[in-house]
Parts: sequence; structure tokens; C-alpha cells
Amino acid sequence: MHGLSSTGLGGSVLVLGDIYAASLRSDERPKGAVRLGDGLLSLMRNAGLCVANLEGVLCGPAEPIKKPGLPSRCSPEIAETLGSAGIGLVSLANNHAFDYGEDGLVSTIRALRRARIQHIGAGLNEEEAWRFADLNVGGRRIGFVGVSHNEFGVAGGAKPGVAGFDELNALRAVQAAKAVCDKVVVLYHGGIEYSRLPSPRLRRRCWFFLESGADAVICQHSHIAGAIETPEGRPLIYGQGDFIADTAGRPELMAAKCSAAVFELRPNPSTHGFEVVAHPIVSGQGMSRDLVPTGDAYDSALNELNLLSATLADSERWMREWQAELDDRGPQLEANLAQAGKLHRRLGEWIPSFAKRVSPKRRRIIENLIRCETHREILVARLEEE
Repeated sequence: MHGLSSTGLGGSVLVLGDIYAASLRSDERPKGAVRLGDGLLSLMRNAGLCVANLEGVLCGPAEPIKKPGLPSRCSPEIAETLGSAGIGLVSLANNHAFDYGEDGLVSTIRALRRARIQHIGAGLNEEEAWRFADLNVGGRRIGFVGVSHNEFGVAGGAKPGVAGFDELNALRAVQAAKAVCDKVVVLYHGGIEYSRLPSPRLRRRCWFFLESGADAVICQHSHIAGAIETPEGRPLIYGQGDFIADTAGRPELMAAKCSAAVFELRPNPSTHGFEVVAHPIVSGQGMSRDLVPTGDAYDSALNELNLLSATLADSERWMREWQAELDDRGPQLEANLAQAGKLHRRLGEWIPSFAKRVSPKRRRIIENLIRCETHREILVARLEEE
């Protein structure tokens, strides 16, 4: 495991993390502008390129698509604010970029273009969604590929949407970027929310990107900073936390010494890969953000990330943590499959006899529907029709 350092910048890429459109000022949810502290602004201004994951849609009032969870939307004018803050590239490969359908995606792309912010990870067809960005950063060509786990709004053929993971498209995109760029960075939107260690599937997927030719893979979506590994100098970052989001009150975040960080990728001039530097950030009053101050708080934040990385490096400890994750989250997911209401789920947590579970026979049927790609493809197509 490589420890995290705190050296300076120089032709580097600064990855900010998730920016939730709904957490920014909008006509539906008026609030003060996001306030970035002097330390963070200085870091951003000195970076060769600032990159973020834009989690939501930039459009006017509109009707969202039908999906679980709250939609994420903000006025298109906010793109100018993001650009003036120094953000030059955003990934739209996430589960909120299609919250307002094709019209919302078109509005977002137009707003970004007006603000001269490039985007990856979504488009008006599958080919456009998988297109990589080729940017000059400090005299080096760095390619960026945006990929999301498969959830809502996945592009396919002429259908607009986001770049939902599949092996062939991912391999093609990374190798195409690698053929013309000095370094390739994959921004992957996936992982378990508020989990600080990767699941076995997430870890395999990130190693797949690496073996396809990527020099760095950064996972977002988990809302919290996670473990890091750097095989052959190529960082795999399993979560970096939110840059701008209304999630500060979550108990997992309150308990963390490093709930979020911006990651600086400094290209290694002599070999493939990057040196990764973590800069922990802290949420202040309202929507203010700044770097964790130097001293004990800073040391504790970096030490926490290094301890998480040490756990990941120990296969037995990592799998014990994964089993604990299954034991913690499994019952609620099973209750959802069994169509238990919120009150029923709560009672089941306190009184075992109230727990609503899937029968063994039904469990095997559900497993087959999910595991079998033929069944799953038909089911997803039918559900999308609804």
C-alpha cells in the first residue's frame, strides 16, 4: 500500500467529486450560493484541470421521469458558475443525468457548452455517451472516460442516455483513449452508498479498467471517501465523497475523520500512472466547503484513509468486512423484495416475528430472474416500457 502525501501541484488533475444539482441554488429551492474557502479555491486555481461528477440535470422546471428517489435539477445558468470556479470537465455518467429525460439531458449539454465545460459519460446516442475527452494538461494529453453502473437512463444504439457499463464498450473507450493520450483516467460511478471498502464486483470492475489500459480509476456515488490501492503506480480510488451535496447530517459522515476529499493526480513523467495526493475537505455552515486545516485533524483524516487501504490490502480482513456489509444491508433488501412497508421493516428489526422474508422457493425464482441474462434483459426492457 502506498501512503498518501501532501506535496504541491504542477500540471495536475484535481478531481472534486460529486456535485448534486439539487443542492445548488435553483428556482425551486432558493438558497445562498455555495461558498468555497480560500484554501480550496487556491488548490483549484493552481491545478492544471478541475474535474467533477455533475449529479443531475441543468434545466428549467420540468416533469421528471418515473423512478425511485428524488430527482436532481438546477437552473442551466449554474453552469456559468461552475465554469468560473475553474471546472473544465464534468462526467454525466451517473444515475441522475437522465432524471428529466432526453430534454433534460439536451438542456444540460447545451448549458455546459455555453459555459465552455466539456462533458463525458452521456450523450444523445450510445456512441456519443462513450466518447472520451482528450485534454492537454501541463503539456500532456490526458484522456477521460466516464462510465456509470447500470441503473436509469442508460444509452443504447440511437437511444440517448448515460454510458452504462458493459465490457465491450468500456474496453473500446479506454483503448481508444490510450491510443492517442499519454494517460487515461476513468471516472466510474458505482459502489455501495456510504460503504468505504469496495465490494468484490466493484473491485473486479476497476481492475478491468486498469487492465484495459487506464492509468487511474476514481469511483464516485458512495457519498464517502474510501480505500485506495495503487498497483504499479496506477491509483484505484474506491470513493471520494461528495463535493457539494445535502448529505452532511448522515451518521456515517459524522463518524468519519475524512468523509470527503478532493484527489490530485500528478502524472508520473517516467512511468505509467499517477502519484495520488488526497486533500481532505470539510463542510462548514450552510453550503461552505474548504480544506481540512493542517494539524491533528489533517493527520487523522489521512491516517483514516491509509487504514482503510491497509484493510483492503489484507484479503481476509476485507472479506470479513464484506460479510459484515451483507449482514447489515441484506435484511432490508430482502424485506423490499418481500414487499414489506417501512413500518413493517422497522418492526422486523425490533421484533423478529414481524420480519417479512422471501420464502426459500421464491428466493430461487428471484435469483434465477436476476442471474440469468436472458431473463434480466427482458425484464429490464419491460420495466422501462412502464
